[in-house]
Amino acid sequence: MLYIKGFHHIDNDRKGVFVLKKNLGLIILLLGSMALVGCERDQYNVLGHETEFYAAMLSEGKDLTDKGKEYTLPTYDKDGNKKILTYIADSKIPEGSLVKFTINQQGEVITLDNVAIKDIPEPAQKQLHIQ
Repeated sequence: MLYIKGFHHIDNDRKGVFVLKKNLGLIILLLGSMALVGCERDQYNVLGHETEFYAAMLSEGKDLTDKGKEYTLPTYDKDGNKKILTYIADSKIPEGSLVKFTINQQGEVITLDNVAIKDIPEPAQKQLHIQ
């Protein structure tokens, strides 16, 4: 072997192990990040396969001891099509509230928002009997 003063030398065997460890670490990091992205992909629905349904909270809901309140109510999409929805809320939703449910392809409620009458599409307003 040739040694030059002032230069650090790594023999070929140790250099190969270092490069292998570095590449193995990058591969593990890449596979791990791909796995994490796949775990929650349905919550980040970039294709817009979500449907909004509107409802008027006309009852106090059924009290579930430690789980909150269960509401079963008719909801309507932007075209006025009806869907019966059962939803469990952590806290009470005030009676008489107008709400918008955003539902994903699996039928799970993603968001629940209070809305004003003006924010509800006309066909849904007619079905909810509010004007």
